[in-house]
Amino acid sequence: MKMFYLSPASGAQFSVVFKLKYPYVLVNFMTKLRDYAKQVRQYCKVLMIDSGGFPSSFIHNGYNIPDYKYLAFVKTVKADYFVLRDYPCEPQILRK
Repeated sequence: MKMFYLSPASGAQFSVVFKLKYPYVLVNFMTKLRDYAKQVRQYCKVLMIDSGGFPSSFIHNGYNIPDYKYLAFVKTVKADYFVLRDYPCEPQILRK
């Protein structure tokens, strides 16, 4: 079975996801929008947390929040899936 995850990137997009009650939601941990994850968990069927490797590497040259805090968040929101922390290799990251 294929699943398509919505990954809202703004408060307005989260509002739409809430209104639709879409069952598959991906939340990027490295954005302030992670605060919405607890609310999303109340109605979504499957919650996935992305580690946020790209924005973290692009903005901070790496992760600025320790692994244990990421894993604690995954546990707190009771995510069904989470992405292991990675280090992007996109050209715009490598040029930095």
